[in-house]
Amino acid sequence: MTEKMRVLYPFMEDGFNEHTAGFVEQLDWLRANNGIEMFITVDRAGKTTELLKKRKLRYEEVPFASPVKPDNFYPTALFKLIRSSMPLFFYFRANP
Repeated sequence: MTEKMRVLYPFMEDGFNEHTAGFVEQLDWLRANNGIEMFITVDRAGKTTELLKKRKLRYEEVPFASPVKPDNFYPTALFKLIRSSMPLFFYFRANP
């Protein structure tokens, strides 16, 4: 039995653009085809969360304590997620 790949997909509401809907559609396709196990995060409610709800994709709202700019989003987002929600995003096997 092969284990599904787990991938974190962080979204920023300020980064919403014309490509976001297409990307959410691709996530829905991946979920439907059992390609991966997704952990979707959004910094706050807005157009992105509306798209995710419409596609019935599960997500977590993880607000950021300080502003995150598009040019430093991924390193900063990952650091903040590790510090604030480590148990939610890292799963360890009981039997390696």
